[in-house]
Amino acid sequence: MSRLTNVKRIITEDFEPQYQTLISRLGFVLNEFMGDTVDIVNGNIDFDNLAQNMIQFEITVDSTGKPTKNGSVNVGKNNPTGIQVIRAQNLTNSLVYPDSSPFISYTPVGNNIVTINNIKGLPANNNYKLTIIVY
Repeated sequence: MSRLTNVKRIITEDFEPQYQTLISRLGFVLNEFMGDTVDIVNGNIDFDNLAQNMIQFEITVDSTGKPTKNGSVNVGKNNPTGIQVIRAQNLTNSLVYPDSSPFISYTPVGNNIVTINNIKGLPANNNYKLTIIVY
């Protein structure tokens, strides 16, 4: 992918005197916007600029992967497209690890809440702190 070259800033003095007040006002808004746009397009997107949330919550599942206690989580988005586990920390026994990359099946219920139906990959009866990205 090609990169944008830095945009030439709008400079008041480049215009005739009768337009300089207008150009100054436009430049005040547009110069910063153009600079930010070039930075973002050229790969300087950070997590805050993406339409996703990073959430942490604790959960314990049974041998089938069903949550054993409250399986509702506020993910900060209504009707999320997907959820990805990026960290699973065992709070019960630090020597017991997930069997595979945890996969969460969920149902959106509204008001930024999802019900966790099942989590595959977590050993049963261990309390885990999961860090997830919600898309």
